[in-house]
Amino acid sequence: MTAPFHPLADAVHDTFVHVETRSEVVALGPLEADLFVRAARAGLRVVLVSDEWTRLTDAYRDVLAETDGRWVVRDGDGHFRNGITGRELADITDALTPGPGEVSQRFLALEQPDQTQFVVSASLRHRPTAQTRLGRASEVFAALGGARAPGGWGTHEPVEAPWDKGVLTAYARSRMPADTRLVVTGTPEHPFSGSITSRRTEQGVEELVTGVIGVGEPGSADVTRAFEASRSILLELCASALPLVATIFARVGRGDLTTRPFLRQDPEPVALLIGAPAVRALGLDPAEQAAEFGAVAGAVRASRPSSTDSEIFRSAAETRAGRDSTRCSTRSVASDSNSSPDCGWEEARMPREFVLLSPAMPGDAAFRAAGTSAGEPVSLTLDSGGLLARFHTRALDPLVTVLHPRRITSGPEIDRLLPSHPPLPTPPAEGFWWTDVVVPWGPAEAGGVAVAVALAESLDGVLVDRAAPVG
Repeated sequence: MTAPFHPLADAVHDTFVHVETRSEVVALGPLEADLFVRAARAGLRVVLVSDEWTRLTDAYRDVLAETDGRWVVRDGDGHFRNGITGRELADITDALTPGPGEVSQRFLALEQPDQTQFVVSASLRHRPTAQTRLGRASEVFAALGGARAPGGWGTHEPVEAPWDKGVLTAYARSRMPADTRLVVTGTPEHPFSGSITSRRTEQGVEELVTGVIGVGEPGSADVTRAFEASRSILLELCASALPLVATIFARVGRGDLTTRPFLRQDPEPVALLIGAPAVRALGLDPAEQAAEFGAVAGAVRASRPSSTDSEIFRSAAETRAGRDSTRCSTRSVASDSNSSPDCGWEEARMPREFVLLSPAMPGDAAFRAAGTSAGEPVSLTLDSGGLLARFHTRALDPLVTVLHPRRITSGPEIDRLLPSHPPLPTPPAEGFWWTDVVVPWGPAEAGGVAVAVALAESLDGVLVDRAAPVG
């Protein structure tokens, strides 16, 4: 039997990977990030297929768009549409067909917005010195929503670390000259969903910041305050870096900042910052811009880095001695050395997604004890240096794939990504262990679910089905 392309893949076609999900919220977890990386290496695009109840986090949607993937929505009548544009589709493969089309009437059903959202972005240039700190721009943008800083950051969702610019910068520095993409989140009181991408260039260290920020209920005083502060917020970016360009747009939408497969308002421009390099490159006259658009002209001093400073953030041209030449900006955390990118088409496996929340870390003893619950002899193998545990039958049919657990100290992160989770026990002081569990649908499903349930029970944990409640 050919090894599966990926635990989340239902089928692999000539040009794309078909991924079915029933998750209420699809986030950029380690498995999802690894799927994007593996698909890109194989020259394939990801096509996510869901029903109308699924929502995408901003982090997942961004990566899906950046990799030219598609979101296909299957409605209750069995019709297909593009979840972002609403274009009607004849079938799943039609999602990759270019050109205009009729917009689904179901897509035009407007949701009642409960939050004014500011959509922000900035491109900044830093000196490659030991004093450089990434993340200040995210703090500046967080102020639009009334926060002093974002709530946390991490390489994937859910984020694992509380906000700390020093730790974040040290992590990005340790990976240079490779690019690093990080996920940034807010708090329930101050919603924020964004990303930070850092890369080494000949001019220094470039930081790309994006985000969606909840600034308040439409028409509220908080929204008025955010609009009034937008220009000063952009100017504040100049204090710690050389901005190339920065933008703020506004729209109304959901308070949780996720995307549902329905029409939403296009963002409208609020403020624009054009940095000195772009002003020179575009040949703009600051005086003319001030007279015509009310622009504010300012001066930003950017000193040149010394050769010693440049060694702190290694040059992008530096040879990556001892590094994997295929390393990507989205880290591959679940690479399967047995998978084959040229496997053509494989029978649909319909992964069923769970999250195990447990006070104790799953380990080999718990895995082997749970394996006895399958109703037939099973084997356990560890892939990618122990990042994946695979239960399978003697015929090598997959039963359960378990990702390496991560410690999650933020209860709000659990609520954000598992909004319909059952009541949880009181977490230990250091938080729950979050373990992604995938069970393929089909003849082996019952045995796979039995193993997952037994694993949760052995750890006094809770197995959360990520499927969206209908209605």
